[in-house]
Amino acid sequence: MAGVDASSMEEDEHKPRQDDSKASEGQPAKDEDDRAPAADWRHAAVEQAIGDIQHCDFVAIDLEFTGLFKDGTSRKSTMELYYDHCRDSVPQFLTVQLGICAVKRDAEDPNMWVLSPHNFNAFPALRRVFLCDTSSLRFLRRNGFDLNKWIDDRVEYARLAEVQNAKESYLASKLMPQAVMDSGLQCVLECIIEAERPVVLHHGLLDMLHIYDKFIGELPRAL
Repeated sequence: MAGVDASSMEEDEHKPRQDDSKASEGQPAKDEDDRAPAADWRHAAVEQAIGDIQHCDFVAIDLEFTGLFKDGTSRKSTMELYYDHCRDSVPQFLTVQLGICAVKRDAEDPNMWVLSPHNFNAFPALRRVFLCDTSSLRFLRRNGFDLNKWIDDRVEYARLAEVQNAKESYLASKLMPQAVMDSGLQCVLECIIEAERPVVLHHGLLDMLHIYDKFIGELPRAL
């Protein structure tokens, strides 16, 4: 298991390295100018997902992580102990991919369902230092996950609580890119909450805790 700095992975070995000695976690990445060229397709992808969610009957969500648990184990004797175990690990790992499928019953055939899948390379808008589990990285690579595309084709996100703080505070707003505030990946989760759509998860509680931690706010201290 290794600690990884999300901002450092974006340095091109053929380009001069920028001095990030003054950067700290929670500040914007140094390469903000490379967001602009692809901003349109990112905005369109988020808006398309939001539109499908608003008209669906339920939503299925799956996520990929840089790791699951710091000690490599998940079994605990009680739900309270399991929650504490998850809460200790979830903030340390990144969600690198968010898959959402909006499901709607066909209007003409009630036995048919219309599926609208969306897949996003999730990347934090603010500088983060995070952990990687080598077994998780091998799993991702074995299943076709491309770490280069994770960075190059990223859709950035921030917590809804951070976005709200940026809207209310001038100083906080200077740290938050406007494009992330307007159409970051957290907007998709906000739409699910506001639309009150049922959610189907692959990994149950662990997925839900990652969704809350990455896109909404800090996890509660107790279950």
